[in-house]
Amino acid sequence: MMDQFPATFVNAQVHLGKTYTLEGRQNPPHAKNLTSIEYPLTADFEGLDTLAKLIARHSGGGDAFFTGHFPTPLANESRAGRSDPKFRPQILVIDIDDMPLGDLELPRPLTKEELTTAANHAREYLPESLRTTACVAHASSSFGMKPKTASLHLFFLLDAPVVPGKLKAWLTEANFAHPDLDAQIELNPSGQSLHFTLDRCTADNSRLIYIATPLFLGKLIMDPFTSPQERVALIPGDSPVANVSKEINAVVPQTADNLIKQKVKELRALAQLPSRVGKTKVIETRKGHYHELLTNPDTVSIEIAYENDPFVYANLNGGDSNAYYWPKDNPKYIYNFKDEPVVEMVKVAPDFYRDYMASISDEVVDETVSPLVFRDRDADTYSTVLYNTEDNTLVHHAYAGRVALRDFMLQYGADLPDPIESWQVSFDPKSTTGQIDSANKHFNLFRPSPYMMRKPEISEEYQGIQYGYAAGYLSQIAPNIHKLIDHVVGHGQAEYEHFINWLAFAFVYREKTSVAWMFHGVEGTGKGLLFHQIIKPLFTDRYSSLKKIFDLEDSYDGWREQMLLVVIDEFRMADAKEGSRMYEKLKNMISETSGSVRHMRSNQKNVELFENMIFFSNTRDALKISATDRRFCVAPAQNTPINALYDTAKLIFAITQELPLFADFLATFKIDKAFARVPLQTEAKAAMRDASNTWVDDYIDAIRSGDFEWLVNNVLDSRPSMPDDAVRVSQSSEVLARLAIDILEAGESRDYLNIDDALTLYNTLAGDNTRKLSFAKMMARYGLSFERRRIAGQRVRVARIDWEINEDVDLMALIRDNGTPDQQKSLSSIQTH
Repeated sequence: MMDQFPATFVNAQVHLGKTYTLEGRQNPPHAKNLTSIEYPLTADFEGLDTLAKLIARHSGGGDAFFTGHFPTPLANESRAGRSDPKFRPQILVIDIDDMPLGDLELPRPLTKEELTTAANHAREYLPESLRTTACVAHASSSFGMKPKTASLHLFFLLDAPVVPGKLKAWLTEANFAHPDLDAQIELNPSGQSLHFTLDRCTADNSRLIYIATPLFLGKLIMDPFTSPQERVALIPGDSPVANVSKEINAVVPQTADNLIKQKVKELRALAQLPSRVGKTKVIETRKGHYHELLTNPDTVSIEIAYENDPFVYANLNGGDSNAYYWPKDNPKYIYNFKDEPVVEMVKVAPDFYRDYMASISDEVVDETVSPLVFRDRDADTYSTVLYNTEDNTLVHHAYAGRVALRDFMLQYGADLPDPIESWQVSFDPKSTTGQIDSANKHFNLFRPSPYMMRKPEISEEYQGIQYGYAAGYLSQIAPNIHKLIDHVVGHGQAEYEHFINWLAFAFVYREKTSVAWMFHGVEGTGKGLLFHQIIKPLFTDRYSSLKKIFDLEDSYDGWREQMLLVVIDEFRMADAKEGSRMYEKLKNMISETSGSVRHMRSNQKNVELFENMIFFSNTRDALKISATDRRFCVAPAQNTPINALYDTAKLIFAITQELPLFADFLATFKIDKAFARVPLQTEAKAAMRDASNTWVDDYIDAIRSGDFEWLVNNVLDSRPSMPDDAVRVSQSSEVLARLAIDILEAGESRDYLNIDDALTLYNTLAGDNTRKLSFAKMMARYGLSFERRRIAGQRVRVARIDWEINEDVDLMALIRDNGTPDQQKSLSSIQTH
């Protein structure tokens, strides 16, 4: 069997791609927590084809490619310190930035054909060993956005793993080896490092390659490609594998370093900069995060491009890459997306640093704002707080070590208290008394979202809309939000009204409804848009989250403590490690208002819980639902992708504009609290139950719910194929007739079902002879117990059943047609009685 090697992708709760708007371009967001997915590949054409399909799938899903390997997969957690430093990659990623097209014309709109043309043009710049090798081409976000240039990724499979450091040196030498690439090498703004057209950073075994399809927001900003699928192409070649591993592993990194130093010296001389050798050192910018710091940088000009909390993005020396950034409230170091050391802002731009610090100080230093530090008496942690003394509203909150508390207080002109007070810290989203209660030494972690704090600006005619009338009014004030919700709920009118009432309850009262929603259908129906464009802004990303089924299985579930709305994406109960336990856990999570949670590296603790839950799935058998379920609302399946009906980029932009009025609509909606706590019993729910249940599940449900008609129809429809089958059918017919007699004689729809009769019916349906002990244990696992009782002078094991007898069940006919002669004789006495 051919050796396999991993291809790793990561996703986050945000779209890991660039965004283009009328205001400009925004780089991919910094996602703290990631989830990794790893696939095995082989070094052949099949492996290359698989890689192409994976890149297409994950780029469309807003994910990123990871050049390294995680020994333990990430599950919505930080990747810091988690990658394997010894990993040797066997996938080579060529990242070509702003490649000149020269006389090459790429007609619009762009398709795979133009991408292939550009990829073949790009291969001419590469070492000869790669020029005829097959590869996967991926159009970078800026492909087609700049005239006369193209940016793209080329993914090659290598014949063997290579040392990352040597691969980086090999890519460096490739930039110098080709005269056109060598002519394009420039000084970076720091003046001590180089910008290469052929990116060297992809050689690192801990690098994210941003492959997510960019978002285009606004009518005038259009994707130059006809569709996202056209951004990935399999480029043919003589071989599926680049036979370069020996060549790469033979490289001497010092040779590449010498080339860089010589080039920096030449370019500094051309730029009339003083001769200077860059000096660097490795520093820890924050715990667990290490960077190379340039200690003798040149001065630069800084121009802020945009802000995207918690970072500010900028350009240096008139550039336009938006590739430099720093934390909004801590501009000490300027980081970058390039292969450059970080620099200290005060050294490279002292005037800008002074002005910037003054601007952020104005935001927080005010006569009405005071600092506060305290110790959480339960968790034994310390907090730093800035709050408005006029209304006790929170301005800033962060956790800190004890040694940092004094500096924090001094920064805002206050002394560190001695002793530091212990406060009670809790999460109470229903509180209306503010977050700071100095008198009672209580701090509430909950901070309402801007939409929750809005004073409604919606006109009076749209306020106080009642349950059942939401669709008509919402289609007028927020037509695009109405379209999205209507599409996600499968155009179910009852489901639409019930969901709006449920969502308004969660938004306004911020407590459990004890009811969860299931939205399902094919991929691309808008479920993700519902979360990212509506739910997350309304509830903020602090109190809403997108999880997967493995998050529910994880013993560390401390994230639940501060959640108001949780969406479980790509859910299918059959994928759970223990399906029956998962169902019981879900019921508990949906309905219980308090429980135990556990954060990593801490003990379990009992807390009040507020989260409401929504489940997204692409399968019809996503949820195993009992016949007596009182927790799930299931919307009709949606089988049409939303982009088949609407332009999703335009839809997203319009939703953003409508969201404030939608929040006002929910805030003023006349919520029916009782209906918010009751699930709908719909055909969609029954269809999902039928799709996910086995016949054993249906049999148990029939007994538990007293569905006598189901037993009659399914048992009597059994067709014997063996002599033993015929005996079992005859025995079951006698059981059903006896039950019918008991029900008629009882005078009400109640009776007992003994375990022997239940086993007889079960064996007829199963076509087998199950032992009573095994049957009893199986029934107990399903929560159906048979207790010992004395009936008619005998002690028997029975289950109490409330039979439901509808008009389609003729008990007299059942006895007459299927009973024994003695049972049939009893008809006259029953009729007389």
